[in-house]
This record gives sequence, structure tokens and C-alpha cells, in this order.
Amino acid sequence: MKIFLKYILFLLYITAIISCERNYVSLKSTQKLIFSTDTVQFDTVFTDIKTITHSFKVYNPYEEAIMIDEVRLEGGENSQYKINVDGSSDYEFRNVTINPKDSIFIFIEGKLKKGLINKPFEIKDSIIFRSGIKTQKVILRAFGQDVVTLTREKIKTTTFTADKPYLINDYLVVDSTETLTIEPGSKLYFNNKARLVVFGNIKVNGTIKEPVSFSGIRMEKFYADKPGQWDRIHLMPSSGDNVFNNAIIKNSIIGLYVDSCSNKQNQKTIIKNTTINNVSKFGLLAEDSRIDVINSIFGNCGFHSVALTLGGIYNFYHCTIANYYNIKFRSTGALFLNNYFMENNKAIVGEVFEANFYNTIITGANSNELDYDFNDNEKDKNKNNYSYHFTNCLIRVNKDKINDKDNCKDCILNKKPEFLDTKKSNFNIDFEKSPCKGAANEKIAEKYPKDKIGNDRYGDNITPDIGCYQAVKQVKEDKNNNK
Repeated sequence: MKIFLKYILFLLYITAIISCERNYVSLKSTQKLIFSTDTVQFDTVFTDIKTITHSFKVYNPYEEAIMIDEVRLEGGENSQYKINVDGSSDYEFRNVTINPKDSIFIFIEGKLKKGLINKPFEIKDSIIFRSGIKTQKVILRAFGQDVVTLTREKIKTTTFTADKPYLINDYLVVDSTETLTIEPGSKLYFNNKARLVVFGNIKVNGTIKEPVSFSGIRMEKFYADKPGQWDRIHLMPSSGDNVFNNAIIKNSIIGLYVDSCSNKQNQKTIIKNTTINNVSKFGLLAEDSRIDVINSIFGNCGFHSVALTLGGIYNFYHCTIANYYNIKFRSTGALFLNNYFMENNKAIVGEVFEANFYNTIITGANSNELDYDFNDNEKDKNKNNYSYHFTNCLIRVNKDKINDKDNCKDCILNKKPEFLDTKKSNFNIDFEKSPCKGAANEKIAEKYPKDKIGNDRYGDNITPDIGCYQAVKQVKEDKNNNK
């Protein structure tokens, strides 16, 4: 009896298995698979570097289980793409099944070969789906860009051009007494944690129409405003007479670090018509240096947009310091001023600290955007070695942090500048509403009669505005403010 029962149970088990098996059928001539997209479009990608992974879904809309005899790249083994089905990556798959009213994912990535041309070039392919006599396809499109790759390079005097972008891995060092000149329209892309270190000199010669850009290597839209993708530009103490004209520095950990340089023999670092934005720590970090800044934007940063520390001489003319960083909580001010550091519990005070701000906006999302931390002169308490002044500036600040008479002349405190769109880092001011309109010091405006994008801010029937932009009714696109 027991043997008979075991036999019956065994037959039931086999019957259950057989009944669970599906009969997969091929598509009929009138049937078709449904795809979530008919074209997979990659953004421009560098050659010899893997793209990000894209995906789409393949749907079986029928009551029957479907057998796809073949899923393959039309380019076969010569394709510059690969597809992933069920966890395996290859050029071709056979007997792929989809249950009734179900779907599967197809994942795609590419690694484009060098094109041996300067301009971006298109790479097309297709994924072929064949089921019985039915054949369908999904188009793959990407634009490849050849680059000049520099890995742990130490360079002598040279010039970078706009012919091809430059891809920096790990670090690029400009040797002492050497000069790196960067021509208009040049693009420098930095891999994760890569940096540019300057012991000699750097001359960035961008123009309003053709700025020079420094950014991370990912060009997909998702990464356009993501900070922390690369390390920094670091000007070492031996560096001097550096120029950043019409530059975009974005998506780094620190934008520009001016490290105890340009403060000797009256040498300066000049920053003009430049944007530093979407940085995870400091936009401009300067220590005991001499810097003049004109018509520039210091935008969203995880700590300070501008930090002037340990000493130095700094002049800002018609700048916009505006910090609306929203990736994490920020308690620090957009602007930070400091004249000392601590070593072995002792304050080491810089020889001199002087910071002057003219016709400049200092604002952001916090109720206070001005921080400072000064150490008084220990030898003579009545003679401090630091000074800071604001002339015709708009400042968002706790009023106990600023003395109108001594530090602030003709300033506007705690009013909104009425930017056009802070979410898109559009720091143009509203022509009708902004309190910055017509509130700038005319003598300073006369020295800098053009704004960041070439609009007149000084002349007949023109009253100059505070900030890097002169308000106009029809706003021009600022190619030098690429988020």
C-alpha cells in the first residue's frame, strides 16, 4: 500500500511539472513586440571610455508566452555596443522568452573607438529582435568625441587649443617657471579626483562667445549640475601672474584654490568674466594671496562660495556671490573672511588682510551669507592687521556682523536681488523689480564699462547696476554661465 501511494504521489508530481511548463510560440505575421522606446540615444561620450548604461523594456502584450529566437546587435562582434539580457553581456542571444502580459529589460552600454577627427561623430547600430518570421529593431545612437588624454603628466610651456578636448586622469602639473596657455573654446575634462596643479603660470584666454571650460568627464544631462566629480585647480605658492578670463569651472570639489601665491613682488591672479558653480566645498579658496576679480559669478557651493583666508589683498568689482546649494544642509555663509590659522594651539596671523568689494552682490538661501573670523594684532591691540570694506553692495547679513559706517558704504542690506531663476543658476537681475538696478557706484562702473556678457553698464542714459550683469529687457544667453 505504501509503495502504491508513493507511486501515485510521484505521478502527481510529474503531472504538476508538465502542467507548469509553458508552450512558447513565435510571433505571427500580424503580431509584434512593444518597446518602451524605438531609439536609445546616448549623449556625447569620449572615445575609449565606457558610456553609462541605458535600458529599455520589451513587452509581450499577448496571452501566449513568446519565444524570441534571436536578440542581436546588427553590427555583430564589430559593434561598439554591448547588450545585457538576463545578467549576461554579449553581442547576441538566442531563445529569449517573455511570459504572457510580461516584459523584460534590455541593457545597453558602449565603448566608442577613436574616430581620428576633431569634431564629434555619430555611431549608429540596431538591436534586432527576430521571432519566427517577424523581425523588429531598436535604433542605437551615440556621438563620440576624440580627446587628448593626459595621465599624471608634468608639462613644460605649452598651449592648449580648441581642436580637441583634453581628458585629465589623476593630475596634470604645470612645472615651475613654465606657462600653460589655454586658447578660446578649449575644454578640459577631469576624471574622478583628478586635478590641475600649477607651479608655474596659467593663462586662460577665453572669450564671451568661446569660454574655456573645466568640468568632469560625464556629459550626460543627469551630471550637468552634480558637484564633486573631480578635485580642483590648485595654484601653488611658486605661481604668480595667473589669468582666468572667461572661464567656466564647475562640478568639482574645490573650484579654484589659490595657495599663498601672487602676493609677492606685486604679482596678482586676475579672474575676469568667470563662473565657478556647483562645487561640493569651496568655489574660490584663497590663502594669503593677491587677487583681483571682475564680472564673475561664484555660485552654489557646499561650504563657502568665496573663502579668503590667512591674509592677502583681494578686490572684487561687479561680482555676484550667490549660494543656493541644496544638495545638503549648509550653515556657512557664501562669503568667508579670515586672517589666521591655528598651529599647536597658537594663532598664526597673516601679515596683512585686505578685502574690498565694489558693486557686488553677496546673497544666498541662508539668512546670513557673510561669515568672518579675525584675530587681532597681538603686538598692538589698537592696530589691527585686517580690513574689509563693502561699497555699493547688496548683502544678506545679520546686521550685528557689519558696521555701516566703518565697513559698508551705500550698501543694500537684506533685500532680495530678484534673480531671474536661481534654480537654473540664472543670476541676471530682474529689470523691473531688482533693488540692484541703478544702485552701483558710477566711478567703479566707469572702470569696468561692460558687464559679464558684454552689455554696456556705463555711458549716456545708463545707470549701472550692482552685480556682474547689467539688467536689460531682453536678456542675452551667457555661454560663460554653463551650469
